[in-house]
This record gives sequence, C-alpha cells and structure tokens, in this order.
Amino acid sequence: MNKHRILRILTLLLLCVGITIGPTVSSVYAAETHWGRAEGYGYFSGNLYPWGYNPGTWPDNGYVLPPIYNGAAIPSSVTDNIDADKLLNFLKNTYNGDQSYSRAAMVSFIVHTMLGVDGANASRTVSSTDWQDLSDRLHGPVITINVEEHQTFRNTFHQTSSMKVGGIVDRTQDAQDVGWAKSGQRGQAVVIKNNGTAVYALFVSCANPDGSLSNGIPEAPPPSHYYLTPTVKNVNPSGVVESGTTITVMPNVNNSGNRNSDAAPWQVSRFYLPSGQPAPVASSDSTKSPAEYYGNGLVSLGGDAGGIFAPGDTNPGTQTDTVGDQGVGTQVCYAVSVQKYTDDPATTDWRHSAPTCIKIGKRPKTQVWGGDLIDSGSVSTGTVNKTIGGTVYTFGSWIEYGIFAVNSITGTGSGSAYAGSGLANASNCNESKLSFVNSTTSGACASGTVIGNYTNSPSMPNVSVSFPVTGSTPQINSGDLSGSSSSGVFTSNGVTLSGGNIQKGRWVVINAPGADITIDGNITYSPSMMHSLSDIPQVVIIANNINITAKVTQVDAWLIAKNNLNTCSDVTNNLDSTVCNNQLTVNGPVAVGKLYLRRTAGSGTGSDHSGDPAEVFNLRPDAYMWASLRAAGTGNRIQTVETIELPPRL
Repeated sequence: MNKHRILRILTLLLLCVGITIGPTVSSVYAAETHWGRAEGYGYFSGNLYPWGYNPGTWPDNGYVLPPIYNGAAIPSSVTDNIDADKLLNFLKNTYNGDQSYSRAAMVSFIVHTMLGVDGANASRTVSSTDWQDLSDRLHGPVITINVEEHQTFRNTFHQTSSMKVGGIVDRTQDAQDVGWAKSGQRGQAVVIKNNGTAVYALFVSCANPDGSLSNGIPEAPPPSHYYLTPTVKNVNPSGVVESGTTITVMPNVNNSGNRNSDAAPWQVSRFYLPSGQPAPVASSDSTKSPAEYYGNGLVSLGGDAGGIFAPGDTNPGTQTDTVGDQGVGTQVCYAVSVQKYTDDPATTDWRHSAPTCIKIGKRPKTQVWGGDLIDSGSVSTGTVNKTIGGTVYTFGSWIEYGIFAVNSITGTGSGSAYAGSGLANASNCNESKLSFVNSTTSGACASGTVIGNYTNSPSMPNVSVSFPVTGSTPQINSGDLSGSSSSGVFTSNGVTLSGGNIQKGRWVVINAPGADITIDGNITYSPSMMHSLSDIPQVVIIANNINITAKVTQVDAWLIAKNNLNTCSDVTNNLDSTVCNNQLTVNGPVAVGKLYLRRTAGSGTGSDHSGDPAEVFNLRPDAYMWASLRAAGTGNRIQTVETIELPPRL
C-alpha cells in the first residue's frame, strides 16, 4: 500500500475534532457490528462504499450534518438549556428544510438510531409515527438531556461515492448513507441519559452519533392517564316485571388508563319510556347532564360527587329500585353516567352508558265469588305490591270464603283478602284467615310458614250420575243454545257451542263425559222477571275437556270437566297482554281436574284497577236454588222456616 493511500485512510478517520489512532486495513472488515452493520458498510443500504474525503466540503468531509452554525452542526440555540423539545424541533426543521445534499437522510439516520432500529429495518424517511415514538421516549420521566464532554472509540462518517472510481470522478452521486469505523473522538456532545446512564450521544460539531451506544433510547413508559366508560353490568330481575317489583341495578365503570381517576362524579339513573320507543344510545361524551341526556322524567337512584376509579372494572355501588305503577308495556330503563371521564383538565363533560331496559308486564288475577276453593294439590298465585298514598298495598287473586288444599297455599288470599283496593300492609296471616290447616307439618300461621296441608280433601262430586244418559238421550248438534225447545238432558260426541241466551223456565244439561266441548260464544240467562223456582234458567255442561275461546266474556253454566278447563283455548303460543285480554266471568259451579287460567285482562294501575281480575268464578244463589228444586222434586218453593207449636207445660 503506497503512502498516499495510507494518508487518505488516516485522514478519513479524523472525522470530528479529536485525536484518533487509525486502524489497520484488516481491522476495517472485522466481524463487529453496530446498528446491524459491519464496519464501513452503509447503515441504510448495507453496501461497502468507497471512502472519499475532501476536508473542504460537506458531505465529503465525513460529517453527518454540515457545520454551518458558527462551525458546529448543532447550533447554540439548541444546546443552550437544551431539552427534548429543542432537540426534536432542530431535527424536524433540518429534516423538513433543504432536502439537498442528504440532510433528510442524515436526520433519518439519527432518528432511527435513537430509536434503536437496525439498518436493515430502517428507512431514509421519518414517518409521523417515528416522530411521535421519539417524542414519547425523549419525554420519558427517567430521561435527561445535557450538553457535556463525551468520548467514544467508534465514530461515524457520511459515505460518499465522489472519489475517483475506475479513473472517473463522479461527484454527483451522493450515497446518502452513513457507516461507522473504529476511531476515537472526544468533544462537546448532546448526551441523552436513562436514569443517569448515557444511552446516546450526538456530537455538537458534526452531529455524529456515538456508535458505541447501539441500543438506542429505551421506550418511554406509557403516559399516565385515565379514561372512564360507564355501563350497566346487570339488572335483576330482567326481561318482564310487574309494577311494584324491586329491581337490583349493578353499575360498572371501566378505567382503561394506567392510573386512578381524579374525583369523578357518577350517577345511576332510572327513567320510563313508552312501549316501542327506542332507548338513547351510549355517548362518547356529552355536555348534557343525565337528566338532560335521557329525559323522560329521569330520577337518580344514587351516586357520588367524587368517585375514584382504579384501572380496570369497578362497581361504584349497587342500587335498588321499586318499579312504579306503570302501564303494561312501559319500558323501565336504567343507565350509568360519569363526569370528568378523562384526565384532560379541560374536560368536564359527561359520558353516558347505553341504558338497560326491562318491560312492565302483568300478573293476571283470579277471583272466586260466593264459594270456596278446594284443591287436591297446591294453590300458588302471585301478588304485587304497590305504594299508594304512602301505604304499601298488596294485590292478588282471592277467594271470597275458604281455601282447602292438600298441599301448600301460596299467594292466594282467602276471606276476600285482596278485594277492593288491595290489602294494606299484607302478611301471611292477613291474607289467610280462611285458608284451612289440618296438619301440624305446616306450622302455625303466626310463624310465617307456608300454610295449607288440609289432609281431609274430598273427591270431586260425580254430577253426571244425577243426569243419566240412555240410548234414547238426544244428541245436541246445534251450536246455539238459544231457542224455545224444551228443557232436558242431552249428550254429545263433541260439539262447539256458539253461545245462546237461555229463557226463563228452561234448563239444558249436556252430559258428555267422554267428549270435548268448546264454548265459542257467550252463554247467558234471560233477565226476565221470575215468579217461581221453576222459572230459573240453568245450563250444566259435563265433558272430558271444556275449552273456552278468547272472545267469550260470560258463561252462565255449571262447568264439570273430568280433565281440563281452559279459559283461552284458541291461543297456545305468544301469549301476551294483547292476547286473551277479555275478562271472563263464569256464573255457576266449577269442578275440573285441571284449571288453565290463561286470560290476561285486568291488573291495571292505581288502587281502582290494580286488582282487576282476568277471570271471575261466581257461584250465584240461582245455582243453589235450581239444585234444591231438582232435589226436592216438582215443588216450586223452598222451605226455609219451619215452626212447631208445642203445648204449654204446666
């Protein structure tokens, strides 16, 4: 190697101010790598460029950035009281300024090596994401930036292909790349430290990075912030409830940030919506309060003016609510709102959850007038509590007289317990004064246990034997019971009765215990003036199953079914408050195997209508009187008083 070649190599290694000891030629191609590149190879391209050096002109002088600020590459306006923003602005302005002569590529080299990116993955451009990443790192809480004396044993140089290659000098082809070499350097540098340990240095004179710190600047921890999102986690019970039901509302506030929130007011709210009206959606933020946002007579169930929410999910406080006396189909909606949901000091807005809504339904009620309820199984019906005028009233199904059940009696009141405007301050004993107990296993009423267990249950009377059917008994084929045909016993293989009005003095018995009979129209007794017991009209229906369709509202008849009595037989699916919503009144004795109460009428609002029944079974005196006449023979009177005169005893 001639002396001129040796001098060029030694001169090249004197890249910035400082005394260096040049390596031998063999050391240039050592296996050591930095930023993913071996010595002498371009950071971006990975190519081994010819090394050209002209002390007079950048980039041929080896500097990364030109020394144009009073002989320095980084001006004093940046280095005086330097901080992250000054350094970032300098790099950005240089990158976005004069794009000629490789300035943008050199800034890209600095930015990517600061980020610890190997050359194989680097780009000659800096994206907005790169700038943000670098900003986050430089602003990290453990990062400090100072200008101080710094020394390195590896240096960088701006590669260029401006030397003579193959006898031809081409100064227009700038490699726009940077390599490193084993070369010492010392001088003033912008030094970036992590917890006091230097992790990156950028020499002031030439903007050459310290090649020995190849891991870049550590990623900054995520910024400290909080972000709150309220939701309704659970409403119990859900679906369809009655007025007066107690609802448990479980709110949730999620903090997706990495620190506890500031004092953030929160509120759980309830409001009502008409049936079918869509509920408001969740808000990202809103200047409106919960009352303004949701409207519809919103009331607050609870909250706090300064809740603190840790990262993750928090239940700020489960709330309870009693559903008001609202009409069927009304939506009862619950929502959660939180104010100052983010740590932005300028934000005082609310964030509102999507509401969770349930619907007001009804529990239809049944009433038995003028008689008892005798059941060989259990009697169980529901009740509903409503606060009216400050007093809690209970509404439910009731029997005018007594209840006799072999098993338990739950919910159903005896002795007309819930008649009128309901039972104030109801209790187990108040609603059970005529619910008979004939077994110690149920305990006393005063103990509050389930009542019932009346063991002496009679079997269902066999009414059919009182109206025998023979081979000559006529079949009833007409569906209409009206007309002036004579009274008597009929039989049937199954018939649909369209109803009819029974005139005074006429009675009809349909004795068909093996057939199903459907009642598809009202059966009524004539209201004509009556002068004797024989004027009383009466209908007795004895069948296997008795089915009553939805349009029927009144049946004046005895209903005796070996198996089932269905009060709304033509609707089997999708039963709701708009289906089978006609009240049904049965005037006469009822004795059946199973009673299917499927009407949905009644159960309205207020003290006047909350207890309205869906079915009424009324055992009127005319049934007793007609039965007594049948038992007494052909007489037209019932003897109620008998007087016997005895001689005086002296």
